[in-house]
Amino acid sequence: MGSTADKVSGKANALAGKAKQSVGKATGSHETQAKGAVQEAKGDAR
Repeated sequence: MGSTADKVSGKANALAGKAKQSVGKATGSHETQAKGAVQEAKGDAR
């Protein structure tokens, strides 16, 4: 089981990824959406 700091870092990464995806959708940037999805997945994996 991970430490509390890892969990917090993971949640922050997941939230940042979701935000990137939203910005990508709003601006029509598929690249930003994809980067957000990857970042969110990394955060969820922690």
